[in-house]
Amino acid sequence: MESFGWIITDDLLNPNTDNGMSRVGVNSGNWEKLDKTKQEKFRCSDDNDIVYDEGMLVDNDACDGQEDALNFCMADAGYVLIEVFRDGKWETDI
Repeated sequence: MESFGWIITDDLLNPNTDNGMSRVGVNSGNWEKLDKTKQEKFRCSDDNDIVYDEGMLVDNDACDGQEDALNFCMADAGYVLIEVFRDGKWETDI
């Protein structure tokens, strides 16, 4: 079984999923194969702390899921930060 992956569930920059621009549904390519009992909410933001994408991820101890999601977001729109929602607050692991 795959150990990490992610999916974008909210595109705050392009919320209209009918226009072909939205990233909603874009994923790591293995999302369907993951054990989602360990999924966590994530968000990506730019260097002005503006959040543009939110989603769900399944991670491993090395934070490969976060790194993979951030790499996509950086290449796609220049985001520089990924945070994961745990215990009622946003946290940064990488």
